[in-house]
Amino acid sequence: MKKNLVGGRIKRRRVKLKLSPEELSQRLTAHGCIISAVRIMKIEQREVPVYDSEVLALSHVLGVNVHWLVTGREFRGRKQQARVK
Repeated sequence: MKKNLVGGRIKRRRVKLKLSPEELSQRLTAHGCIISAVRIMKIEQREVPVYDSEVLALSHVLGVNVHWLVTGREFRGRKQQARVK
């Protein structure tokens, strides 16, 4: 059973940025969020759940929108918000 929604997109973005799991871990630590390289690999393989604080830090360090990280779709602003109501 897959335990998170974001793992594949995290890996895709990390690879695009040419970062190893160790380098991503170091950047997250510098950002104030300690996630080991082993945990990053487990997140990417969707073997472990991800805390909301980790999702926020990952989105910041990877330079992506949280909405995209969770859904795979870009946030479109007010029109998308109106559909949610």
